[in-house]
Amino acid sequence: MNPPFCVKARVTVVTAAAAMLVACATGRGTSVEDDDVVVVDVGDVADEVADAGTDLGRDVSPDTEETSVDDVPDDAPEPDVVEDTGPPFPTVIVAVDTRLSATAVRAGQAVFASCDAIDADGQIVAIPEGVSVSYVIAPAAALEVVSGNELRALQAGNASVSCAIPSLSLIDDTPADLAIRPGAPYTVLTETDRVALTAGEQVQVTCTAYDEQGNYIPDAELEVLVDPFGDGVEVFDDRVIIERAGLYEITCSADGAPDLISELIEVAPGLPAALAVGITPDRGIYTIGDVVSLTWTVTDEYGNLVENPPVQFSSVPTVPTFGAGRFRFDAEGIIRLTVFVARPTATGSPLVGSIEVIVNGVGPTIDCEFPAYGAMINGPPGAPVLIEGTVGDEFGVAQVRVNGIEAYIRPDNTFIAEVPSTLGGNFVRVEAFDELGASSSRTCAFLMGDQWTPEGTFLDDDIAMTLTQEAFDDRNRSDGLDSLDDLIHTILNSSQLRTQIDSALRAADPLYPTTCVLDSWFGCIVSVGVNYQYFELSGPNDASLTLVDGGLRTSVNVRGIRVGLRVRGTLSSSGSVSLSNLGLTMTFDVGLAGGRPRLALRSLDAVDVGGIDSSFSGLTGFIIDIVVSLFEGTIRDLIRDQIRDFVQNEISAVLDDTLSGLDISSLGANFDVPRLDGGAPIPVGFGIRFSRITVDPSRAIFGIGSRFTAPIAHGGATLGALQPPGAILDDRRPDRSVRVAVNLALLNQVLHTLWRGGLFDATVGGDSLGGVPSDAQAILYANLPPVAVGRTGNDIDLHFGGLRAQVTYPSILAEPITVHLGAKVRTGIDLIGDSELDFRDIRLTEFYFDPISTEIDASTRATLESFLQSTIQSVLDSSLDDALPNFPIPAFELPSSVTEFGLPAGAYLGLLEPILTVDERHLVLQGNFGTR
Repeated sequence: MNPPFCVKARVTVVTAAAAMLVACATGRGTSVEDDDVVVVDVGDVADEVADAGTDLGRDVSPDTEETSVDDVPDDAPEPDVVEDTGPPFPTVIVAVDTRLSATAVRAGQAVFASCDAIDADGQIVAIPEGVSVSYVIAPAAALEVVSGNELRALQAGNASVSCAIPSLSLIDDTPADLAIRPGAPYTVLTETDRVALTAGEQVQVTCTAYDEQGNYIPDAELEVLVDPFGDGVEVFDDRVIIERAGLYEITCSADGAPDLISELIEVAPGLPAALAVGITPDRGIYTIGDVVSLTWTVTDEYGNLVENPPVQFSSVPTVPTFGAGRFRFDAEGIIRLTVFVARPTATGSPLVGSIEVIVNGVGPTIDCEFPAYGAMINGPPGAPVLIEGTVGDEFGVAQVRVNGIEAYIRPDNTFIAEVPSTLGGNFVRVEAFDELGASSSRTCAFLMGDQWTPEGTFLDDDIAMTLTQEAFDDRNRSDGLDSLDDLIHTILNSSQLRTQIDSALRAADPLYPTTCVLDSWFGCIVSVGVNYQYFELSGPNDASLTLVDGGLRTSVNVRGIRVGLRVRGTLSSSGSVSLSNLGLTMTFDVGLAGGRPRLALRSLDAVDVGGIDSSFSGLTGFIIDIVVSLFEGTIRDLIRDQIRDFVQNEISAVLDDTLSGLDISSLGANFDVPRLDGGAPIPVGFGIRFSRITVDPSRAIFGIGSRFTAPIAHGGATLGALQPPGAILDDRRPDRSVRVAVNLALLNQVLHTLWRGGLFDATVGGDSLGGVPSDAQAILYANLPPVAVGRTGNDIDLHFGGLRAQVTYPSILAEPITVHLGAKVRTGIDLIGDSELDFRDIRLTEFYFDPISTEIDASTRATLESFLQSTIQSVLDSSLDDALPNFPIPAFELPSSVTEFGLPAGAYLGLLEPILTVDERHLVLQGNFGTR
């Protein structure tokens, strides 16, 4: 576009000189050299500079007639002869200056260098085509040349750039200075002052951030994350206190940083602080010769299990022992069995726990040996179970039937029978007949399953939130904040983007220094300079957010770009250059980092630039070409880079912060469950961790694991919380924008935690039931936790067996009696509002009631059964409503940084207008996506 070097030569023909001026002015024409005479065929380009020459007061008209020898009159004076002075003068460029588009950038950002050639008169002139320009960078590692005049900052600190023209041996001896600040956090390193600690102790965390180029970032905004989190984990800036034993990943995090280097620490239980004692088999009343085993659970002050504590045992009165914690009864009476935990303990004193049993020589005629009453059996539901027991009668035993099937009786009065099993509670009815035809019966109860969640551990994927494409982008910008892309759209149309581009253009001004673009040996004819005036972004800008394998792809389109410019120099004018649109497409990876969902840039996929239009009054031709060429190069690239940085730094940071803010606020980190008998509530801790993120073009699945904890008060043996058969994760495709599924194993986790916390070991009085004498009561002890078993339809079954109760009913019983109880109930589930669960219409489907060593008449039995049925229904009704008061619904919390874009910080994006369904494994909510 710019003319080639114009050399000054002495000529003998005036018209040739004029033609050369035109050629130099326009940069066009074909030159022919004949000794020192240059003849320029200007052709049709002369008209383009005629007006400019006239304005300058010089005659540069190409219409002068060519004079030949034949046309010279005879009497004309001889022309002056000018001697040839040799070759043309050397180039007029005597120096080079350096300009940068900014005085300060961040590492990783681009800066544009402009090299201005200076002639002998001190004017800026165009660098001829074919003349190469290079850059001298100090320190050399501070920047790299990307392409052309685009440099990328690498090393934080102060740097300088000097333009150089090697062919002319020129270098700028006054370099342009550039301050390079660290870029956005890329790698964040976590260090802790210890990797092993005891529950309740503090760990000090040191966070260090580096940008992608490895520069240390002294002022990075960092956050300490702990995985798992929730109950028992507290973060205080750079200090972390953990009360729950286990392995934890501590991670320093910064918004948008993809490389998070974590520290793994192990938290051990503290000294023994609490002791819970149980017994197996638990019959309430034993006979002489029975053998029992004590079970014990020792925990520290935070409820963590203490493995293999030093324990001792005793019995009062003394009975024979059969190994550690095993006893055989050889006499009637009330026996106290005691467990001791020796020092050191948290209290400084030994821990003592006891249990009393009754040994009666008469005893029941039927005992369940295997499975023991209230046992948990690990096996596939549906498989046959071999039932073993003992039966005795002074008149001899004629027959034993188990669930109506005749059992085999051995000579030692033990019997065996095989019965099919079911998932959950199994109630086996045993009937014995003596030789005289008299009969008795007993119900053996056990819990069956082949998948269990050990207590105090996480069950991964028991909460799953699935989002479809509509939750990420519903392609509708007029229906409120109901997709993640609405965040991008709002941010993209805020004033911040225009402000950022405007600041960058101001820093780069002058965009084109005043430069001589039309030159001759008479001097500069036309000089041009371009200054920045204003930036408009009229929009509307739009964006899309699309699910791809493993991540998200965003495409942004910025419209209505107009840059106001002032052209200075020989000819002055104000105007603007417009760009119809500029689009960028980026792909981000979505995964887990530091125990949270995170977003990290995968690639910059495409840049689309629309049409360019200019509007200047009084300017035409090559001057407009200069302005448009400037816009097509430096200005366009600067705007492109600013939009790219805005998307990468601002928009992706908000998305990353929003994704990492996914939490379950409906339950909270802990909640209290009231005791059935009005005692101090049981504090239940709720911990969560993210177990997976799976993204494909149709959906994104966020899998979450849960853990429930409470102080242990019940010392019975346990396999853990029952899980339904099959996969834990619900990965079915949603029917609506959002699907949140909770595996029934989570409900069983809560019920198991409450059972171990002693919720079901309670006294239930008649005054709380209605229709029962106020002085009637049942003192319950639960050998088994209630368990939920799924079924099709909007209800579930609850199995509650292995109960022992001491029943007082003065109006019909002279003395309290001991009974075994169990029931299966069915309950419907309703959703109240957006998250509250209501377990309704609890109704019995099975019930058993066994008085132990007591004969009662039919009328008394009927009254007691009615009382105890009401008791079980009331216990389950209260415990279900309190155990899971709200559906654990994950939601995205909007970070505080969104306030500058006019978005509601602290609001939650999640499930709206939910509909509840229940199947054999899951409670499922489906609904729309929006602000909760």
